[in-house]
Amino acid sequence: EGTLFPMPQIELIFNVLASTGFVVVMACLTLLVFRRRIMHKSRLLVERDCCFYEQLWSGILQNCDSVKDLQRLKDCVLGIRTQGPGGAVQLLRSGNLGSQSQKSIASRSIQSFHSMFQDSETYSGHQKIDSLDQLYFQAHCLHPILLRKVKTWAMCSDGLFPVRTETPGSVNFSKWTDIHEDFTLSRSVCWAKVKSVERAIEKIVRTYKHEVSKLIDICRQSIVFESISDLTRCLISISDDDDVNILRIKNRLDLGYNAALSAGYRDVCMNLRFSSELSQSLGLEWHVCEVQLVLLPYAKLKSDDGHKRYVEFRNLRGE
Repeated sequence: EGTLFPMPQIELIFNVLASTGFVVVMACLTLLVFRRRIMHKSRLLVERDCCFYEQLWSGILQNCDSVKDLQRLKDCVLGIRTQGPGGAVQLLRSGNLGSQSQKSIASRSIQSFHSMFQDSETYSGHQKIDSLDQLYFQAHCLHPILLRKVKTWAMCSDGLFPVRTETPGSVNFSKWTDIHEDFTLSRSVCWAKVKSVERAIEKIVRTYKHEVSKLIDICRQSIVFESISDLTRCLISISDDDDVNILRIKNRLDLGYNAALSAGYRDVCMNLRFSSELSQSLGLEWHVCEVQLVLLPYAKLKSDDGHKRYVEFRNLRGE
């Protein structure tokens, strides 16, 4: 008498709380075990590819000249000044923020979801892009400009590109200095395509927390090289190009890089913008694209199936 709840009800409340706590603990343990199994499965998925990549890397390190070239490459990367407001994010041209009516339902949904957690950000008068439709429109417009540039850079650095052969699913690698003089060969080059919408949405949701502006590899190309010195020459050509603003460089050929993060795969990956008169006239000067500089042995190992396994590896890890 005088208590807020009778004793039987108090005991019932404590029992419910105790059982609820047990359920929560068991749920957390189940999720932890499930995550560990998923991570283990993801490692097994690329284990064979990773072994091949590590053998290749070990072979490179056994060559003293290659190690010296790797150091020169590192010095070159460190000497390149990256630039651009806001870093490597997709921005709108100042004064061209776009109206809600011009955006798709999907884009508006992503924007609305993200706005609940973070206010819109601007960089030197430029707002981060939040329309996936607009981002893809820019990427498709920039695609031929990037193609023309990678051809120019490959020409002065003995760069190679994959070329289809008569065997289905098989490619060879030929220097652009040879390809551009052969009309038939030039039509067989396997240029990188604009990233699929499905994969883009996966990355936005899983990796970038619904921020469309962080998707900076929709428009991309790769150049392949027979030697580290040729790759370094190309990197210098890109950094000296007046039409290019380099925003970020990932040197996965650095001796200190943890290759486990990329399942053993290594390259030099950079994000850049084009500030040429053409790109400015088309309103594309703020679109960020990606260029990968890859050594030939890595490019040969990076088959279509191998890349699919790597994508699944990242999907399982929620990346």
